Amino acid sequence: MLNVYFYPKINYESTQSPNPYIFHFEKALERHYHLVNKQYNKNGILDFFKYFFKTDVYILNWIEDLPLYRFGKIQTLFFTVFLFFARIAGKKIVWVLHNKYSHFTQDSFWTKLMFGLLMRHSELILTHSSSGVDFVQEDYPRFVHKIKYFIHPILPAFSPIASSKKQYDLFIWGTLHPYKGVLEFLKYLKESFKPFSLKIFICGRCFDEVYKKELMRYIPDGVEYEDKFYELEDIRNFAQQSKYVLFTHKPTSVLSSGALMDAIRMGAKIIGPNFGAFRDLKSSGLVRTYDNYDDIRTILNEDQVDQALDLSGLDQFFCENSWEAFGDKLKLALDEH
Repeated sequence: MLNVYFYPKINYESTQSPNPYIFHFEKALERHYHLVNKQYNKNGILDFFKYFFKTDVYILNWIEDLPLYRFGKIQTLFFTVFLFFARIAGKKIVWVLHNKYSHFTQDSFWTKLMFGLLMRHSELILTHSSSGVDFVQEDYPRFVHKIKYFIHPILPAFSPIASSKKQYDLFIWGTLHPYKGVLEFLKYLKESFKPFSLKIFICGRCFDEVYKKELMRYIPDGVEYEDKFYELEDIRNFAQQSKYVLFTHKPTSVLSSGALMDAIRMGAKIIGPNFGAFRDLKSSGLVRTYDNYDDIRTILNEDQVDQALDLSGLDQFFCENSWEAFGDKLKLALDEH
């Protein structure tokens, strides 16, 4: 059984908005590998060296954001040294390409440096969107042979509940970051809907006070916003009370979305931008996509049927894209490399 160092390990007790992706990824790995790092990465890149002689494979998520952290540029230099020694020692690097660039800084020397290093030194690159393959093909064609596309893993569907009366036309949820494009959508609403006729509910924590002030400036009448964290069961109830769950992500960096997969589990009808995983799942009938905000209005005007997505015919989709299946696919891909 190979020894795996998994990054990042999260301290769930101190994290304001923990990402369940990491937790489920770890569980999927433990079926096939031994995880050598049990504690969260409190020492940053130095932990990579701490476990160096115990590790066969390093699996890295969002490591491209390293320059943004405390002492990030120094850590990036240490990461370069780590990659040099990892290659000499025959360590395998698996990089999960979640985004085309960092959500928080796209065009910078340090971001490009990290992407170049990871493309060059990774044995295997995973992506949860066919757009990730396209991105590597267009920007880093020398390394396209390294990339594997697996649909974002999904947990089992929620048990069905009695259909709820639709209180909202659109429901937007999740932590509010600029890359999710909610501000741009609100500006469109305020400028284009006079008088305003939609009922929209937005819920999610916004930790950036400057960004939050901008959001509040543009929230029109008819839009309800709660700066609050809700458990997924509550989110499911809000989704059932809405005609559509809406995703407004910007195309600049986003490739896939765990929230999208959760919305599918909820039986929600979904509208999302026409790129990345949203476009991938369009052909399955799980997502309706838009090229511009006017398309959203068109979809709402066309669809007068208040019903949830029928999950009864999706057993195969849930089985083929479960976290267990993802772990099996990853093992097979690693064995091939």
